[in-house]
Amino acid sequence: CHNSGNQIACTKTEKTISIIGTWEIEDLPSASAKNIKPAPNAGINFTKDSVNGCAGDNRFFGSVKIEGKNITFSRMGMTKMMGPNSEYETCFMTALNDTAGYAVKNSKVCLVGKDGKTLMILKAVKKK
Repeated sequence: CHNSGNQIACTKTEKTISIIGTWEIEDLPSASAKNIKPAPNAGINFTKDSVNGCAGDNRFFGSVKIEGKNITFSRMGMTKMMGPNSEYETCFMTALNDTAGYAVKNSKVCLVGKDGKTLMILKAVKKK
């Protein structure tokens, strides 16, 4: 990843690390561009065939198909609680919806769209 203004761009050139695991959101460029405050609880967990996590105020869940560097989400659902992070959640879920693949750089995972644009930057959750 390299800094491009205040957005980090990723390329698909680094050695493969597994996306399976729990990740914190380092940057959500669509929210950052609008100066929307990050949701402190936002995160995502990938298993072999499912995805879940917190988009800000609400939990989300669904199926995931990971083939090489391509990602397809399906049967996505979400709780519907009110909270202070609704704008962030909208950006978060739009980014997931637009994700077509991922790239790895400096031990971070970037979810990318069909056009290769970085939609979300993830960093591994540190074990406590």
